[in-house]
Amino acid sequence: MESRREQLGFWFLCLLLLPLPFISVQTGLVPVVRMLLLGSLGAGVWIVDADYISALVSAILVQGVLWGVLLFFVTRALSRRFPRALVAAIAAALLFASVFPIYRTPFSTTGAASSIFEIFN
Repeated sequence: MESRREQLGFWFLCLLLLPLPFISVQTGLVPVVRMLLLGSLGAGVWIVDADYISALVSAILVQGVLWGVLLFFVTRALSRRFPRALVAAIAAALLFASVFPIYRTPFSTTGAASSIFEIFN
């Protein structure tokens, strides 16, 4: 895959849908966007009222940023090395899998296992 726009699209798709582990108050398996959202909320609470739990929750922000940077380089390498059809098949498989409960979300009210639609609900 040669286009920079296609590489960034694949990266954004992985940021939104690829389940990755995080460690904080509880462990989970969520997309990077969810980590950034939870970490931002925790950082806001930590700025106002610094305590141990809000520091742990805001540490998810650091994990999300590190996963995002790592994903950028991995998706860039994949899209440069493999043909467009294979990268599109990976993206389609990720889209298909995300509608099933593959995410472990300890901070969600919908339950421990969630789909992409339940994770941001």
